[in-house]
Amino acid sequence: MARTLAGSHVVVVGATGVLGARIAAHFAAAGARVSAVVRNHERLDGASVSQYALVDVTHHAALK
Repeated sequence: MARTLAGSHVVVVGATGVLGARIAAHFAAAGARVSAVVRNHERLDGASVSQYALVDVTHHAALK
């Protein structure tokens, strides 16, 4: 039996990359609300992500 994550909220950092996009899609398919931290919002899969934040996590000042 597949686990449901309905009502859960997850944050995926790097959701526009190959692995991050698959992780976001997996959580969304399981019913979770997915928030993404990305550098390029144009590459987002709108079906998987309910909201996003533009952040470059490699830039220390952006994380403050």
